[in-house]
Amino acid sequence: MSWCKLDDQYTDHPKIVKVGPLGMALHVACMCYCARYLTDGFIPAKKLPTLVNFDGIIENGNAVSNATLTQELINNNLLDVVEGGYYVHDYLIYNPPAEQVKAERQANAARQAAWKIAHPKKSNGVSNTVTTDVPSPSPSLIKDIPAIAEVEEKVRTKTKEVISFPEKLNTETFKEVWSRWEKFRSEIKKKITPTTRDQQFKLLSQFPESTAIAMIEQSITNSWTGIFPVKNIQSQQNAQPAHEYREPKGRGE
Repeated sequence: MSWCKLDDQYTDHPKIVKVGPLGMALHVACMCYCARYLTDGFIPAKKLPTLVNFDGIIENGNAVSNATLTQELINNNLLDVVEGGYYVHDYLIYNPPAEQVKAERQANAARQAAWKIAHPKKSNGVSNTVTTDVPSPSPSLIKDIPAIAEVEEKVRTKTKEVISFPEKLNTETFKEVWSRWEKFRSEIKKKITPTTRDQQFKLLSQFPESTAIAMIEQSITNSWTGIFPVKNIQSQQNAQPAHEYREPKGRGE
């Protein structure tokens, strides 16, 4: 069974309040689909209209349309339009990537196999028939025991990957700021996944180092989980230190 993670303040988020209960139902259905099939947030264009059946539902005197609700999610940055379908905005910030889920499942299966080998079933009943000793564990299972620790270690070390910084941002100054960004995200329990890190590096690489640093500082200061361009940075970056660029609090994720 797969699990889909929701923040306990999800229902009060301004975006969710704006799309209403029906929009929220479609958004949750989208996330459940992604968790069930391990799509890392992707939903095929032909699949999304089938996730929730809104037939017969009337809202404000009008029949509810799946297409209309989908557009509402897009307009409020809850869904992103991508090639071949849609992407649940920030899905990998709140949910583990498919590769990690598969590795954890493999580790759990190996752990259960080891437990069964160490605790073979013994009969508690009395029989008049001739019985034999409890059969030996399957040689194939015994052979797989050394691999259990290896699989579990792979799961544990996924968060210990060596970060490969883009060439233009591979400086001590940027690394120090990025380290604070990763620490901040961990402190608010929104740990950065490798996929999210790559996406953010791709965005930041489009800007000069000082601008990229200002964007990260802006997000930390405002407690944002995403990274966004700083307004008027191009006209001001030569007049002020990058860390002084701030936007008003309250911006969406």
